[in-house]
Amino acid sequence: MSGTIHLRGVRLMGHVGVPAEERARPQELIADVELDIDIRRAAASDDVGDTVDYALVRDALHAVAARRSYALIETLAEAMAQEILRCFPVAGVRLLVRKPQALAHLGVEWPGVEIVRTRKAGRGMTDVYLALGSNVGDPRANLRAALAALGRECEVEAVSSLWRTEPVGYLDQSWFLNAAARVKTERRPAEMLAFLQGIEAAMGRERTIPNGPRTIDLDILLWSGGTIAEDGLRVPHPRLHERLFVLEPLAEIAADVVVPGLGRTVAELRAAASGAMRIEWAGAAPW
Repeated sequence: MSGTIHLRGVRLMGHVGVPAEERARPQELIADVELDIDIRRAAASDDVGDTVDYALVRDALHAVAARRSYALIETLAEAMAQEILRCFPVAGVRLLVRKPQALAHLGVEWPGVEIVRTRKAGRGMTDVYLALGSNVGDPRANLRAALAALGRECEVEAVSSLWRTEPVGYLDQSWFLNAAARVKTERRPAEMLAFLQGIEAAMGRERTIPNGPRTIDLDILLWSGGTIAEDGLRVPHPRLHERLFVLEPLAEIAADVVVPGLGRTVAELRAAASGAMRIEWAGAAPW
């Protein structure tokens, strides 16, 4: 790697301790993070999309610390390191997690755990969350065909249930079947967008009416914990928080993922959007 990103003294709150009474109350935690990443592309472009957003790393650590209680710092540190590897395009992470007040009464400045984790060979790809939708012909068969096409080029890791949803915008059309999927890809965002549009074209999608009927619709929802602002591509979508037909299936496979720019999890956004449109469960995965 040609660079290291350092985040020192990231202050968090969590429930960590072997005694149950210690875990019952929140306590301060401090994390020091080193991320191994090739920074040459970002140095040339001066674009945050080509590196790691420091605030999003902090948000990921906070989400892990707040997700549950932990008896051991070792378990918490491991969960944090794996979350960073899952959410960000880094080759490795060194993480020191400290409990500054834990043993002060014994004259110990702080106990802590330091771990080093690297991305395993064959798993150096990016996590991407996708929306799938169809309301033309046989929507269920269309979604299956699109998922099969994705699987030929990506690792499909998780798929939601099917949801039947009313159309938005252009109402003179059939209801949609919608789903969400998490895939791993080696492609960059623009390449992934072109790949998805190629699947749509091969399946006969026609873009004649805005928000109109679609044989297949494939959209990038979330990209490895980061944001994208490129020609023809904005991630997360600026109206993601309003779209229950996207949030409902996405919450099944990414409930605890924090949406960049909004600072809220997918589950929180889904709860806030409840009642915004008519939506019906239409079948469990695999469909």
